[in-house]
Amino acid sequence: AKAVGEKNHAKVKELAGTIIEQHARTIYAPMAALHAAKANRETADLAAAKAQLRWVIEKSRQDEFRLLARVRLAAVLLDEKAFDEALKTLEGPVPDSHATLFADRRGDVLLEQGKVAEARATWQQALEQSDARHPLRGLLQLKLDSLPAGS
Repeated sequence: AKAVGEKNHAKVKELAGTIIEQHARTIYAPMAALHAAKANRETADLAAAKAQLRWVIEKSRQDEFRLLARVRLAAVLLDEKAFDEALKTLEGPVPDSHATLFADRRGDVLLEQGKVAEARATWQQALEQSDARHPLRGLLQLKLDSLPAGS
């Protein structure tokens, strides 16, 4: 936790590797992999970030971690402009608790593809389906308001 707070990316990656290697079956391994993926993304090591996130998706027993890893993997793929792969990562059933998060990321991908109308529809639907206290509501509205009119 100290290395994460200090943004000591090298130490985060080292500790995560150790935890994953020695405690792969515990709840700590996917947590460590998520932190390592974030550190790798922040240091532009996208291949390592993808590997960590895919590990969580494939190996974690916790649905929450797998869902979070899918959204973060889509973000890394978006960074790489691998739009189709990002959208594929976001496909499939998602619990209501994560539907807004997945829709927000899907809208990001669609916008980067130049599909403004589809991004608008995705964000609008996410906004309508989220409750008034959802933390992404403000961001979704901001994204909708920033889209060009009539697209």
